[in-house]
Amino acid sequence: MTSMAPIARVLALAVLGAALGAAMLAAFFARANILITFDTDPPRLVSGVFPVERDAPTELTFAWTGSDMTIRLPGLDRSHEWTMDVRARAGRTDPVANPTLTFYADGLRIDAQPSTRTFETVHVVIPARPQRPRGAIVRMDVSTTVVPGSNDARMLGVMIDEVRIAPAGFGWPPLDAVASAALGAAALTGAIGLIASAPAAAGAALVVSAGQAALLARGFAPYTSYPAAAAQAALWIAAGVALIALWIRRKDAQSPAAGRFVIAFSAAALFLKLLVLLHPQMPVGDAMFHAHKFQGVLAGNLYFTSIAPGNYTFPYPPGFYLFAAAFARFVTRGAADMTLLRVVALTVDVVAGATLYVAVRRTWNDAWTGAVAVVVYQMLPLEFRIFTVGNLTNAFAQSISVFAFAVLAAGRMDRIRSANVALLALVVTLAFLSHTSTFPILFGSCIFVAALLRLKGDEGMRRVSVAVIVATLLATALAIGLYYAHFGDTYRAEFSRIRTETVSAAPDAGGRDLATRAWSVPRYLRSYLGFGALVLTTFGAWDLYRRGARDRLTLTTAGWALSCLAFLAIGILTPVDMRYYLASIPAIAIAGAAGASALWRQRPARAAAIALLIVICWGGVVTWYGTF
Repeated sequence: MTSMAPIARVLALAVLGAALGAAMLAAFFARANILITFDTDPPRLVSGVFPVERDAPTELTFAWTGSDMTIRLPGLDRSHEWTMDVRARAGRTDPVANPTLTFYADGLRIDAQPSTRTFETVHVVIPARPQRPRGAIVRMDVSTTVVPGSNDARMLGVMIDEVRIAPAGFGWPPLDAVASAALGAAALTGAIGLIASAPAAAGAALVVSAGQAALLARGFAPYTSYPAAAAQAALWIAAGVALIALWIRRKDAQSPAAGRFVIAFSAAALFLKLLVLLHPQMPVGDAMFHAHKFQGVLAGNLYFTSIAPGNYTFPYPPGFYLFAAAFARFVTRGAADMTLLRVVALTVDVVAGATLYVAVRRTWNDAWTGAVAVVVYQMLPLEFRIFTVGNLTNAFAQSISVFAFAVLAAGRMDRIRSANVALLALVVTLAFLSHTSTFPILFGSCIFVAALLRLKGDEGMRRVSVAVIVATLLATALAIGLYYAHFGDTYRAEFSRIRTETVSAAPDAGGRDLATRAWSVPRYLRSYLGFGALVLTTFGAWDLYRRGARDRLTLTTAGWALSCLAFLAIGILTPVDMRYYLASIPAIAIAGAAGASALWRQRPARAAAIALLIVICWGGVVTWYGTF
């Protein structure tokens, strides 16, 4: 970057972003339906329904209404008709007792239809209202209710399986949502314009606007405060990008294009992933569990256990909650804690992913391969899936492990008394104290890396191996002394149970015996990492081996992979699953980027490299958008 982008150019890009943001939202909204499937409890705009239930034999999810169900849609375009399809069932043993469903729009009766013993779709037309073209309140009254019994005093109306509201013509999104979409896209496009060329920033504006619109137009999102929250997130991320741009200008006006791409890509990935996590129809998953634990830590409770798959009890270290406590004053206690924890964990993860670029550039002196590593890291399905299911402590600990990976691969640690050795010890300690499964896997990774540096590296790397061992042992001592030593009885009980179940080949809680666990590995690899990443990783590992690479990044990647493979074997031979697939992600990203680079060097194979990267990116997009 030869000079700071002129203000006029940045403003022009911001205007382009605003126009694209508004236009994309209108385009996506034109085809958007409001769909409630009752897989999870509906948003607060829907009232009069009880918590979601699941019929075990059919796996059907549904919710009972009370005497009425109300759906509020502020800002709904009433210049034309809308249709509402309600899939309902009376649930009465006597057909004569089936209630009548009466529908109202803004207090005016629009239809009445009988319910049936089986699920059937009731079709209702919501009339246009030209005199007041915005907003609607739709209510369904149930003529009679039933009380299930003495142990259940609820007054139940009908069972609802699905509600779909769709425009009969071209509808415009609420004006507040359009303004928020324009503001968010403008802020990010302008900020990216500070570090990228005008064509690159325009391309980013197109991608960001499309991704933002796909989420803002989905379901109830445009009728809530979600668009405003999205715009606020965009402003904060844009401010961060602008500060980085100023720092780059002061430090190095010739920053590589690949590095600027990493900043822009990471900002866009953070924004779009946050939009998924903050969407009003985003399932809660385990996020509420973590919010409760977080509140307990804030109250001073630091030592507690949790239950793993298979009903194994294990210590639940509070490192993530203590880290997030620094931001606790920005939200009020309650459901907002879920948002805080999601934002903190995801932000740390995106920054951690960017450190892979630094490691590759320093070690291999190949900026674009480092940029590809960041792309692969962010787009792997499991990388984001861990956030959507709500395993936030595991996600945070994994992100801190990626920081440790970068320090192992590129930190200057030729002397034990160096700042990077202390940094490695601090980072590893935080990871150890954030999730139990991270402790053994990261410990094993550090030991394997140190061993390979010692056995395969030169004299300088052998000195680094000593520093790695010292930092790892120091982190282990700190983690045990500060936390894990308090749970001696828990370890004895659980290790005794694991030993007994392993010897007797007992299945774990999921009913998976040893053979089942072994046969599931290919399926998990495909689901968690994706076909494209597996192919590129295999090719990259082979190319590094063929060339006899012995640099620190290669040896760090190999040692990290060996640790994950060791725990993969343990996960097959025993009922204990340490989430080694998640831990393997930085090694997969580096090896995958090396594979793409190797293919690119062979001119006839460049199309294959591009195709595989497109497959990886598409898999990430499908994972993001398919969360709901």
